[in-house]
Amino acid sequence: MDRGVVILDIAYCIPEDSGSYVCVATNKSGRCESGSVGISCEADARIVTKSNLTENSISHLLKLEEPGDEFSQ
Repeated sequence: MDRGVVILDIAYCIPEDSGSYVCVATNKSGRCESGSVGISCEADARIVTKSNLTENSISHLLKLEEPGDEFSQ
């Protein structure tokens, strides 16, 4: 903190991080809460946030991970 100014840097946020944030500082002298700030994070087109796999593909991959002999189709 420098002269009562505090900065919070949020790096690498994703859409799920969007919302209202409040900073709370607590010490032996008491508690102080900042005002609420709203942020909106948008996905970069290069970042995959949801799978494109079908349920059938996921099921197939899970079977491949199961212990056992060889996988039979």
